[in-house]
Amino acid sequence: MATHKRNPKKGNYNTIKEHLSSTHQSYTSWSPEYFKNQAAPHGAHLVKCVEKILCNVEYPEIGYKRVIGLIQLHKSYGSQRLDKACEIALNANIAAYTHIKNILRHNMDLKETLLQELDANTNHIPVHQNIRGASAYQ
Repeated sequence: MATHKRNPKKGNYNTIKEHLSSTHQSYTSWSPEYFKNQAAPHGAHLVKCVEKILCNVEYPEIGYKRVIGLIQLHKSYGSQRLDKACEIALNANIAAYTHIKNILRHNMDLKETLLQELDANTNHIPVHQNIRGASAYQ
């Protein structure tokens, strides 16, 4: 049990960090920079999504919870896929936890990579003896 000095200001709290439980003490270290540092090992696009999510919330604590969930997606999908999904979400201006999770769940990040590889490396028209070119229609 602890005693605290009375705070005469209405609506203000007196909190001594040493009196908090260990889990609550870790919450006091949360900040936008803390979450950017947590996201950095997983990719630059994830960091940009974290910034965007934290800027678009009224209360920082709500944004922190969303960002925690977003960063945790690397455990299920891997850092590379998470970063790619964040890139897709940023390009579509839908950087939010649910949208990014849906991109990953439906493998949309893999499909986009596959389409880019097809565009770059292969011809869309297969070579076949029955396919005539433009010269056949002169």
